[in-house]
Amino acid sequence: MLLSVMSADRMEASRALEDWLRREPDLRGVRIRPVVTKAKPGEMGAVTDALEVIANHDAIVTAVAATIGIWLTARTRATRIRIRHGEREIEIESSRMKDAHQIAVQIVEQLAVPNGREESE
Repeated sequence: MLLSVMSADRMEASRALEDWLRREPDLRGVRIRPVVTKAKPGEMGAVTDALEVIANHDAIVTAVAATIGIWLTARTRATRIRIRHGEREIEIESSRMKDAHQIAVQIVEQLAVPNGREESE
């Protein structure tokens, strides 16, 4: 599962989301790592604006979705997050959705694996 944060403070926001995910008890032991991308022209150094979460069980996807919902509604800056899991992808914008439960449900529904199969990423 790849989580890409888009915000005016994307590096700080990405680190904050990583911290929230690491503190979630339901995600203890789940591998979460920053994805470093090359700097764009005019930027200095590498940029961390995405996180990879090894989510090979529905329970992990649900816990990640719930954490993202709470994190997005707690943010004061407009933030978009793109979540890719296997071949499926969803983008959520904090300014459009203010209910953490609604965000989590939408993420889980959009990323649901057909026929109950499990995927890794």
